[in-house]
Amino acid sequence: MPPRTNKEYGDTSYTGIPDQLLDSARKLARDRNIYPRDVFTEAVLELIPRLDAGDVVEWPKVAPAKGGKQKPYHTRLEVGVLEAIRNACDRHEVKGNVFFIAALRDYLRKNGYATETQGAPVDPPGDAVRNASPNGSATHRAAHRTQTSG
Repeated sequence: MPPRTNKEYGDTSYTGIPDQLLDSARKLARDRNIYPRDVFTEAVLELIPRLDAGDVVEWPKVAPAKGGKQKPYHTRLEVGVLEAIRNACDRHEVKGNVFFIAALRDYLRKNGYATETQGAPVDPPGDAVRNASPNGSATHRAAHRTQTSG
């Protein structure tokens, strides 16, 4: 049984999370003897300051599931982390699942864990991803090009 904590946790779920990312996150957690939610928290808390500092993030393309339904991945994170994710997604005009995948992908890569899914990278290479808006907004694409062209 896990030790008791005074931290307040909230529930969330994300769709489109590749199994390979989740498997690698679980492996990293096992290797460090921590919970997967701790890996998720570290990943998210590393991405937010990068975004706020203006780093360009290659947002993953999340393809719709075959048959139109994607299996959601449920997790519990500290309430403050959930709020930080929501605020960052609002500030940077990105969907929560895209943000979560990018955070986890970058964190796992940094720590030497696999981020491939079925033989293909989570994020396709090239300008289509780098310059595409994670929420489909043409205004965001134009603003992104302006920010990165100087």
